[in-house]
Amino acid sequence: MMQLANKAAQGDIRSQREFISLARTSEEAANSEVSTFIPHEMDQKVMEDILRRMKSISADTTSTNPEPKTEES
Repeated sequence: MMQLANKAAQGDIRSQREFISLARTSEEAANSEVSTFIPHEMDQKVMEDILRRMKSISADTTSTNPEPKTEES
């Protein structure tokens, strides 16, 4: 889980997709009355931290480059 989280934080697209899928599965299980998947407490903390960092990076990228500049003829 830690390797996946680290790769996702470094920008690896495949790892980000897998991590997000695991996070969704974890959230769905937590929201259901009968939980079939209970992540280890440390895994849950790692997933929350990675999601926070990914959102932060996304927000930083958007604020530094709000719209791509186009060249006018």
